[in-house]
Amino acid sequence: MVANAALVFAPLLISGLVSSYQFSESEAVFVIATELLAGAFSAVPALWWVSKISWRGVSIVSLLALVLINLISTLLVDFTYIAILRGIEGFFSGTLLILYMVVIATCLIPSAFFPISWWCNFYLVRLAWRYFL
Repeated sequence: MVANAALVFAPLLISGLVSSYQFSESEAVFVIATELLAGAFSAVPALWWVSKISWRGVSIVSLLALVLINLISTLLVDFTYIAILRGIEGFFSGTLLILYMVVIATCLIPSAFFPISWWCNFYLVRLAWRYFL
């Protein structure tokens, strides 16, 4: 879900990185590709930890890491550090997405999650448009 949104908004993200940080287009594409690739590779360790580690602990650590990494990345302007941090952020974001899918798959009625998820996303986007944009 996050990757789909990133692919749809990739041209906007690239132009934002180019205009805000004076990155070249290839550097901006590299940052976005690094984030998406790290999110995809987060499935590899998930094969091990899903059955062995507490899901609550993984979700708390991942959420805290996302908040911290996003706060730190607002202070940086160097391409290398931003690319590294966005890659780490992509890994934790992918971990949360995997956890979300596993939770849905283990529920008795998985189809009941779609409307809940849709409405939550709808209201979060409305909230963001109303108060932050």
